[in-house]
Amino acid sequence: MAGTTRPAPANPAKTLSLLTFGTVSAINTLGFGFAIMALMFSGPTESGYGLGVGVFILSNVLYAAYTAWRDRLPGAIGIVQEAGIPLIAGAMTATAAQMTAPPEARVATVLAILGMSTVVTGALLLVVGRLRLGGLVRFVPYPVIAGFLAGAGWLMLTGGLSLVLGAKTPLAMVQQLGDSQILARAVPALAFAIGLSVGVRRLTHPFFIPGALLLAAGCFYGVTVLGLGLTDAEIRAAGWLPAAAPAGRAITFPTPALLPLVEWGAVWQAAPAMVSAAVLALIGLLLNTSGLELALGVDLDPDEALRSNGIANLVAGAFGGMAGFVAVGGTMLAERIGVRTRAAGYARAVALLALLAVAGTLVAAMPVFLTGGLVMFLGIELLLTWAVASRRRLPTLEWAIVPVILLVISTVGFLAGLGAGLLVAVGMFAFTYSRLPVVRFSASGRDLRSTVDRSPAATAHLAAHGDALEVIHLQGFLFFGTAERILEKVRERLAQEALPRLRFLLLDFRHVSGVDSAATAVFLKLRKLTTARGVSLYCTEVPAPVVAQFTRSELRFDVDDTLRRFPDVNAALEHCETMLLADCKDDVSDFSVHQQLVQQLGPSPWIEVLLAAMEQRTVPAGHYLIRAGEISRDLYLVVRGSLTVQVAGVDGTPLRLRTMTAGAIVGEIALYTRQARGADVLAVDEAVVLCLSEAALARLETQAREAVGLLHRLIATNLSDKLSVANRLLQRARS
Repeated sequence: MAGTTRPAPANPAKTLSLLTFGTVSAINTLGFGFAIMALMFSGPTESGYGLGVGVFILSNVLYAAYTAWRDRLPGAIGIVQEAGIPLIAGAMTATAAQMTAPPEARVATVLAILGMSTVVTGALLLVVGRLRLGGLVRFVPYPVIAGFLAGAGWLMLTGGLSLVLGAKTPLAMVQQLGDSQILARAVPALAFAIGLSVGVRRLTHPFFIPGALLLAAGCFYGVTVLGLGLTDAEIRAAGWLPAAAPAGRAITFPTPALLPLVEWGAVWQAAPAMVSAAVLALIGLLLNTSGLELALGVDLDPDEALRSNGIANLVAGAFGGMAGFVAVGGTMLAERIGVRTRAAGYARAVALLALLAVAGTLVAAMPVFLTGGLVMFLGIELLLTWAVASRRRLPTLEWAIVPVILLVISTVGFLAGLGAGLLVAVGMFAFTYSRLPVVRFSASGRDLRSTVDRSPAATAHLAAHGDALEVIHLQGFLFFGTAERILEKVRERLAQEALPRLRFLLLDFRHVSGVDSAATAVFLKLRKLTTARGVSLYCTEVPAPVVAQFTRSELRFDVDDTLRRFPDVNAALEHCETMLLADCKDDVSDFSVHQQLVQQLGPSPWIEVLLAAMEQRTVPAGHYLIRAGEISRDLYLVVRGSLTVQVAGVDGTPLRLRTMTAGAIVGEIALYTRQARGADVLAVDEAVVLCLSEAALARLETQAREAVGLLHRLIATNLSDKLSVANRLLQRARS
């Protein structure tokens, strides 16, 4: 019929891929669920094992469906995560052992601990995502994260051994190994865990783990039932199968009737473990997000992932569910099988629900060595990945942090390991940041000059005595780990006897973001050191918060000339240069123009010819000698007073470029380039200049070429001096 559209025909290959992924993923999940729930519901809470498996399956169904619905990445697979499981399992076991209530109340209480842990995880993920702080967790040093996850692997490994041996402490486990019946369960469990760990590295087929489970279970029943002829009761009595009868291990689900049985006081006692597990989940989710970005070549928003998975965890925690989020392994499995759409998550959820029909039977028939072996396999994988494989990726010093955290977790506990890890993180930050160069650049007054052009005599004097001034440009945040290096550098300069006595120390704070109280104490010591040595301490562009910090510590600027604050480096340099020139034995300011030229060029009869060709002009204060945009080749030689070269800033405010004093040459650029004037030249105070006009220069070029040659040598000498200063400054910067 016209106007109607037919549904797209089903794609058999796509349908087969979905069925394959859903089935493999669900069987894998169910096997690990049996093992994990055996770890969580053991001893006094063993009767809640079937309820735990039901909660585990529901949690995985929720994460699979929610992730398929809401996650930004099509094909993303959400699962229950194992990193925090040993912490919560330990809290559940310890709480149940301390309670004297009936088994039903113990089961309800430990299930509440499990659910509240997931709620805490969801709240943490959601808050961090809402505040857009996901990127901050990435500042936790990689070795510290590796140590946390390796510690979780150790707890998982010992938890698996506890399932098989029936002992809770490492010492008790060693004592249990003397029992041949228990040893007969422990050896196959450990062998199965090691076999899985080796196999997943050699065989990447998605059916490997489900196949290994079926093969191991088949061998077990072939030996015990067909080979030895043991009955179901005899096998359970020997500890090879769960002790409870199959009917008692049926899959059940939490109901509101459990709430009145919960002892909430015992639940709150497990809060430290809940917070630790939540922090691990936060780190794990961000690591997975980064891993998926690299593996799939996509750009993911970590804060969006935190918010989305936070909501899912809050929903799961409401019915006692377990913490979970997007998994790299599950998502990559779907990618390899060829399922790259949201249907992958839905297929997993449907397959898990379908397996509920046989889950109760599988729970009762799952050999203990398989459940314990699977838990140990998870622990071994975490240890190999984060404690062993990380050795190849990390420098020796950084990797040494991983076994330290692992040792603390294994001997004292995870909370102590968490605290040790955080201390290590702070220490690593302080150590790493303290190695950054706090001194951005340093130079003496001989190499670094102000923007004041002076006479040759004054320039020569500054070149000879400029080492009495040291300029240090600082950078970064100054704290106890870096500020001390400033003091060390100043001491090194004071100890250099080959250089003139240091008179001025200039500290540039332009690139300093802040200081702490310890750094302020260092500057107080620096102040005392410079005062004792007769050194004036000048600081430039000091941020207002730093000034306030110094003032609170009684370090006050501008009380006298030995501690002053300047708006910028150039202003401080100009002040220091003026002070150095004031000590000149020969007052360079009184030199005549002829004397200045003789000092710079040497005696020559053509100096008088050159000066005679110039016209003397007086420029009143505030009047312009040159205006930007003028077309002129006139050259000026400053006789007395000072001129400033300036351009208009972005907002129209005049921006000073240079200052010209007696002996300086003005206008040489336009003389050579024949371009329009690029800046204004303004008299700061009344100035007297000698002007060599373009017409006068033309007459000299025809009548006295030797005088013109002398002029060009004068200009070249001035430019060469400036270039030499710039070259020395570059060499100082490289050193």
